[in-house]
Amino acid sequence: MHTIEDLKFVYDPKDGTGRNFWNVEPPHDMVHGACLGRLYAINYLEYETANNGPRILCSILNDMATSGPLGPIEKNFIFTLSEALEVALKNPWFVDAIKMRELC
Repeated sequence: MHTIEDLKFVYDPKDGTGRNFWNVEPPHDMVHGACLGRLYAINYLEYETANNGPRILCSILNDMATSGPLGPIEKNFIFTLSEALEVALKNPWFVDAIKMRELC
């Protein structure tokens, strides 16, 4: 999974009206929705790790915010990203980078 087309929650309409970075259907049950949210977040992180192009998180969050109330997919997507950030913040490289900001 290394292209934006591989992200199941991104939709490119054929009529050229513009890419939708958060196009998901509400799940039929909460557990399945939670699993999808986690899976989508992991897929997104893999995509960002593999690509040097423009980052798409702002576009995802913008389209998520305008798509309606946050459900289990959205909540678990965000929760999984926050877990990944917590792990990154504990990485010695990142801790050193935080210390370096004092020099800027």
